Amino acid sequence: MSNKNYLWNHKEEAHKTDILIYFNEKKDIIRGTIVSNSKDNPYPKDSIYNKSAYIVGEAVEFLSRYTTDRGL
Repeated sequence: MSNKNYLWNHKEEAHKTDILIYFNEKKDIIRGTIVSNSKDNPYPKDSIYNKSAYIVGEAVEFLSRYTTDRGL
């Protein structure tokens, strides 16, 4: 059995954010900022992103990455 990975995002604006693009389990394209193998919030408690973080979906297949100056 393989481990599942989850793509997370946050609502806070960020300067120079890496955007990760994946297929989810349904082959839909999903975008986020961090991948974790847990459904627990991956951001430290003192991070500005902690309170606004949310799971976008299961990250099944990596497609691409790009950097933006304005966040999502």
